[in-house]
Amino acid sequence: MEEVLKSIQPVIDDSKHVSINEQAVSDFARSLGKEDFLKLEIAERTILENDSEEDEIAFKTVFNTINFCYWGDPKWEVDIKGKKFDGAHGLILAVKKAIENVYNLLSPDYLVSMSKRDWHKIAGGNIEIPLSKERLQLLRSLGMSMQKFNGSFKEMLGRADYDCLKLVGLLTKEVPDFFNDAVDYHGKEVGFYKRAQLLADNLHSLGSRDYFPGR
Repeated sequence: MEEVLKSIQPVIDDSKHVSINEQAVSDFARSLGKEDFLKLEIAERTILENDSEEDEIAFKTVFNTINFCYWGDPKWEVDIKGKKFDGAHGLILAVKKAIENVYNLLSPDYLVSMSKRDWHKIAGGNIEIPLSKERLQLLRSLGMSMQKFNGSFKEMLGRADYDCLKLVGLLTKEVPDFFNDAVDYHGKEVGFYKRAQLLADNLHSLGSRDYFPGR
């Protein structure tokens, strides 16, 4: 989005030790095939079945709220139907499994009061997931933030006029705890908005309804 590009320009202009190989970027883009995009976490195999629009938006918002930092040795991984998964793929499957069982992660009221015990069961794996405490706090904060939208994830999207760029702006302003990822660079704010942009992309990815028809 334009705001991000504007904010990073001073960093690019002042960079002394890092440069971008434009040819390498172009070569990489041309090397990508359709099969590479089928490997995305949000795909037919990871979306909820027979869900409503409210549930789909909620599911992807909840996932993107805690989708970060999977480093570690050994790596955190979960067992889903006898198969091992790690990273973002592992987490979205763990969230999906929890929702399909007894944990109402799509309810802001549940998120606000989620217990450590429930969270440890949801994200339980071979080891504790990195930044487990922080992830739980973010989910609780998300539940609180949804009060601004009458507890409805769909209303949140409606407030953005079903526009992906407006949604990113809305998230960074109204749900800043985890969507407004920005840093100070020599007195200027540099915005990344990675998870906000990922959420907008996920709502437009394979298996989704077309929430951004004008995109």
